[in-house]
Amino acid sequence: MLPVIQIPDKKGYSRCAFGWQGPLCDQCILYPGCKHGSCHNTPWQCNCDVNWGGILCDKEEFYSQFFITTIFWRSRKMSQRFDKAVNWCIGIKNKAYLNYCRHEPCQNGGLCQNIAPDKYECICTKGFLGINCQISHIPCSSNPCHNSGTCLDFHNSFMCNCAAGWTGNTCEMDINECVSAPCLHGGTCVDRVNGYQCLCPTGRQGTHCQLDSDECAGQPCMNAVTCQDLLGDYHCECQEGWTGKNCDTNINDCADQCQNSGVCVDLVSGYRCICAPGYIGRDCQIQVDECASNPCQNGGICIDLIPGYSCKCPDGLTGQNCQIDTDLCTPNPCQRRARCFIMEGDYFCLCPPGYDGKDCSQPKVIEVQEIDSCTVSIPTNNSGGVLLVSSGICGRHGLCISQPGGSYVCSCNMGYKGDYCHENVNDCRSNPCQNSGTCIDLINSYQCICSQGWEGTLCNINKNDCEPNPCRNWGRCIDLVAGFMCQCADGWKGKTCTLRESQCDPFTCANGGICIDLGETFTCHCPINRSGNTCQIPLVKACDSNPCQNNGTCVNSGDSFTCLCKEAFEGPLCQHNVNDCNPFPCFNGGTCIDGVNWYKCQCAKGFTGPDCRINIDECLLSPCTYGSTCIDGIGEYRCICPPGRSGVRCEEVLGQRASPMSCLFKQRLYKENITFEHDCNRCMCQNGVIKCSKIWCGPQNCAAHPNISVPAVTCGPHESCVVETEWTCITKPCLPWGQCKDLAQIKETQPKGLHTQCVPNSDHLSHHCTRITLVFDKSKMPAGVSVEALCDIIRQLSILQDVVREQTVYILCGLQTGRSESLHIMMSTDPSKVSKSSILQTAVDSLTQAFSRKLTNSSALAAVIQVRVDAALENDHTYEDFPCESGDWQDHISERPRKKDINVELHRSRSRNAGKPIVNADSYEEDEIV
Repeated sequence: MLPVIQIPDKKGYSRCAFGWQGPLCDQCILYPGCKHGSCHNTPWQCNCDVNWGGILCDKEEFYSQFFITTIFWRSRKMSQRFDKAVNWCIGIKNKAYLNYCRHEPCQNGGLCQNIAPDKYECICTKGFLGINCQISHIPCSSNPCHNSGTCLDFHNSFMCNCAAGWTGNTCEMDINECVSAPCLHGGTCVDRVNGYQCLCPTGRQGTHCQLDSDECAGQPCMNAVTCQDLLGDYHCECQEGWTGKNCDTNINDCADQCQNSGVCVDLVSGYRCICAPGYIGRDCQIQVDECASNPCQNGGICIDLIPGYSCKCPDGLTGQNCQIDTDLCTPNPCQRRARCFIMEGDYFCLCPPGYDGKDCSQPKVIEVQEIDSCTVSIPTNNSGGVLLVSSGICGRHGLCISQPGGSYVCSCNMGYKGDYCHENVNDCRSNPCQNSGTCIDLINSYQCICSQGWEGTLCNINKNDCEPNPCRNWGRCIDLVAGFMCQCADGWKGKTCTLRESQCDPFTCANGGICIDLGETFTCHCPINRSGNTCQIPLVKACDSNPCQNNGTCVNSGDSFTCLCKEAFEGPLCQHNVNDCNPFPCFNGGTCIDGVNWYKCQCAKGFTGPDCRINIDECLLSPCTYGSTCIDGIGEYRCICPPGRSGVRCEEVLGQRASPMSCLFKQRLYKENITFEHDCNRCMCQNGVIKCSKIWCGPQNCAAHPNISVPAVTCGPHESCVVETEWTCITKPCLPWGQCKDLAQIKETQPKGLHTQCVPNSDHLSHHCTRITLVFDKSKMPAGVSVEALCDIIRQLSILQDVVREQTVYILCGLQTGRSESLHIMMSTDPSKVSKSSILQTAVDSLTQAFSRKLTNSSALAAVIQVRVDAALENDHTYEDFPCESGDWQDHISERPRKKDINVELHRSRSRNAGKPIVNADSYEEDEIV
């Protein structure tokens, strides 16, 4: 046995040497392809077995004219024989042949024939060729026909039946259908497979460009009256104010319109000038003459400025209008026997202990506690005593009524109106005085001053100038309008029948009229400004020029007049505004801003309230982080930090990192699971992350309250505060509300950044836009509710904030056009960020359920009597109907698939037997108007 030949590999294992195999590497490897042979201790051999031959031992031996039983060794030549004597093959005379056909070498049905020693021939069947008929020769088997052509077999050849549009022996050529030039009117022919396409020039269409195009079909004209189709073109007849090929360019009407640095706002077919101070007029072309109203008092000389005016005061007088005597301490204005000190244009009272104010008339305020929105409590010098003082917000003609949530309502006395009862109701608006009588507006009444010849409450009774009878000597009196005429007895003449010789006496014609004696009668030639039988009627009245300013009432008095001023104005022409800041009403360093029959205190830092008596509690908003103690100061606060923390708000942790379960938000640290409010959303600290509901809080108010320090945003450059009209107030009185708008887009009412089509009074509905219509009973709604205030209440409903967590929901509100008791609530999401309407649908479901909850009487939502939902329907999806109990809801669904309408009739009752709400009402009683 041969020794084992092993070679170690890289990993230390043994492998056989080349040419050997087996567990002991003692088996030689045959020559590749050897079939009936073996190797003997030498690799790569093929020693044939008995009766086999050939290189691979795959050919069987046979003999011609030689038959022996001698065994041939396959590895020897076939022309030899085996000689036992020498144990070797020797040459033989009779040669042996191999029977090649025994093993059927011919494939695919071929017939095998031995044609010579060591040679055979295969006669192949149809479609095959090669030595062993192994090659297929079916002409169509190689798919010679291109472009979907069909191959037809003909003996050893083929023919291609080409598809439409192709030609050639193998269908390789595309037939050019453009050869016949089928395109008309200059159209360009583009060859296609089994066809062609005509690219038509402008103005032509059709398969062969044979038709004229209707360029107006695509509605290219935007702001046009009509679109006129032309050959290869169109013409837009633009509406007024528009230009351009498609009427899409607004004509700039601002070219050189506004004068004197006025800012021009371009409108559609028009413009509007925002004048610089000191100018008025459509084009700001008129300089305001501030001296026309004679503002300078006491002989002061008015100098007109741009803008404003300046008064050059006589000696001893000062002030903007020369209204202040420089010796303001004579007489002493200080009360409580306080000493007066003259200051530049002012005076100062050194008040005794316990008193304060400009003239020491007010008890000194140590600390003020706000009782409600109308009353404050002031400690007195008496131990434990307090002085309840009205805020005076409703003035002298109204009663302040405190409302929930810190608001108030002014209940006006008879004859007054306005948010602060500062406007006298004009009882003369209906012109009750007849026959040219002058109406004097009084408090909750009026008085008619009758023209000459009339009397009565309404000047509707002709005054009887014949009583007592002015005619003498048996003359008969005839009553006229504002006069009389005497029919004298025979022998008497004159105005009152007192003359014998003439109809005229010195008093016949009044007011400078000239009397002409006509014998039996007379006539008066009146001056140019008089008329009537005796020149008793003035033609031009002194009040015809409306000399009284600021809605003052003019009363004719002969050839002169008298002005009866409205409250808050004074002067011969009612030209002066009464200074409502005198006596000074503001405390704690507040600045008084004088208005027309009102004032506003602009408080110093740290104070608030109508008269700045209330110290702002800076700790109310909890500026110090969790676990700290806040100490309130005047206009500031101080945080006392717990051990281990420091910083202005105790937000810094010393010695160790803050707990991972705490959240830092807006410079404040919140503990785990703490819930707090941010704007109109509810936030919570969870696992170290602040999570807030995502409800758009609406536009901010830029309109400041005229008499209360209400926070208002400041508009940016090139912006204007557009105040909403009065119709947005649902139940009066409402605080003013406005929105900052770009001057170039002053007409736009849509807040920035919203889905532009989802607005109130729009028919637009989609999977990202739903409309809810509320119908309410205004008599049940609290006072002071506006559209935006009601919209804020809806945005802050807890039931809505609980579900709006993943994506921002926008809520816009507006009164339904033509209906003051119906409100449109438009709820939408951004379609570019939400793939499905499930978020919006959940929010709509939650909001509509909130309207059926048990609500307190003070809630504005308690006044809702009907709810209607208009929403788009998705394919194969039905908007979930609201559950019904005790007849609380009624659903009416319109035809599919455009939208689904749900009408909800609310029947709320405070009795125990009323229908139950859809969910537990106790969870939602906190959603009230404040």
